[in-house]
Amino acid sequence: VSYAGKRLIVELGWRHDMQRHNAASCKWAAKFASLLRSIPKHLVIAHTPFDVAYVHHFTGLGGHVKLLEYTSGHWMRAAMEVPEKQHHTDPTVLLLPDRRSGQMGQLDPDQQIVRLLRSLLEAQGINAVTARELYGSYSPWQIVRHLAAVAVPYSAYSFQLADWYWLGMSLFVPSPRFLAHLHYEYNVVYELLEFCYDKWETCHGCASAGWRPNASRHRWAPREIAETPKAADYWFSRFWIYNVPHIRLFGSTADLLEQMKRFSAREARQTGRRIRARNKRVLKATRMHWHYLLNAALDS
Repeated sequence: VSYAGKRLIVELGWRHDMQRHNAASCKWAAKFASLLRSIPKHLVIAHTPFDVAYVHHFTGLGGHVKLLEYTSGHWMRAAMEVPEKQHHTDPTVLLLPDRRSGQMGQLDPDQQIVRLLRSLLEAQGINAVTARELYGSYSPWQIVRHLAAVAVPYSAYSFQLADWYWLGMSLFVPSPRFLAHLHYEYNVVYELLEFCYDKWETCHGCASAGWRPNASRHRWAPREIAETPKAADYWFSRFWIYNVPHIRLFGSTADLLEQMKRFSAREARQTGRRIRARNKRVLKATRMHWHYLLNAALDS
């Protein structure tokens, strides 16, 4: 694919879209390999290490993928518009994921986990609620006033989680190993399950022509995420949330409760300052990198 011989910049889409169309679909890997092999100067962008590793497993072309972090300057600036003395003054802890009503409802495994976390926290006297329950449609200025958020990732990447991180929120997240345990028991990371829509069975994955996935040297195949916590731990550690600083990991529900009981608004403000200082540097560097890439594409 090309336009008048110009260099293309391709942004990777969601992982689960690549192989969940039907059991016989192997088109994405072949198209991706053909794109890069026919015109090597094309550039592919990914926002998470998981995307790079996933593509490399099925095509062997992960080295062609440029990892660039998603930035959310609007949310970062919104936090700076609120006087810092008002940051994290509300002791209520927010819970993620926070879907709109009607999205999977009572059957949503993530919502079941959220209900469990809420009951555990409230048993310790910690008020916990989702932002949508509290506000309906909410703004960054409302979120930054809360002490912290407890999040259970349901995919390799979440724009909502990234926005809250760029806001400077302290995020309590299960460690990759504990998330793997939760996934094995409750299927919480369902957006990465390699199930085919037409047969509802595990897809074995489709490698591009001439490539053997075991040559990628990944210890586990992505399809094994659903089969063993060790494979899930291996792949989950490549999620975006585990590759940015100042995230607070908990290895069990007891660990979460102990951390939350000790956590203060002062710590939350310190963490927020560190996150925003880091994100300012990332935003500047990323803009410069995009400027260079777009100029190179137009000049080629």
